[in-house]
Formats: sequence, C-alpha cells, structure tokens
Amino acid sequence: MSERAKKQVGVISAYQKVFNSTEGKLVLDDLMKTHHIMTSTFSGKNSDEVLFREGERNTVLRIMTLLKMDGTLLNERIANELND
Repeated sequence: MSERAKKQVGVISAYQKVFNSTEGKLVLDDLMKTHHIMTSTFSGKNSDEVLFREGERNTVLRIMTLLKMDGTLLNERIANELND
C-alpha cells in the first residue's frame, strides 16, 4: 500500500472514530440539520445563496460518505427530526 493510501486510510479511520462517538453523533446530527441535508437548499433570494448552501451540504455529505452512512440510518434521522 502506498504512503498516500495509508494516509487516506488513517484519515477515514479518524473520521469514523470521531463521528461514531456519542459527541460526534451529536455534532453530525447538528451539521445535518444546519447544513441542508434534511432540507432544500433552494432560496428565493438569489443564486449565490443556493450555491453557498450547496457547498455546506457537500461538506456534510463528504463526512457521511467517509462514515459509510447508509440510507436507512439517514432516513431514521430525518424521521426523528420531523417528529421533534
């Protein structure tokens, strides 16, 4: 395995360690709520606002991808948010 691949594995492992902790799950839930994972990025104001929101959303989606988050878990979190 190349040094670059080893480094990437280490980064992914660190994300998983952080976001699988109790505190990390709380932070990820907050990021999902505030960065448009569970809501539309559409804004009637202007296109710059939409682009900004999509950038926020993309960051959280990357974290979710690194955590290998499945659709079932995401649906449960969305359902819980709607019931709160």
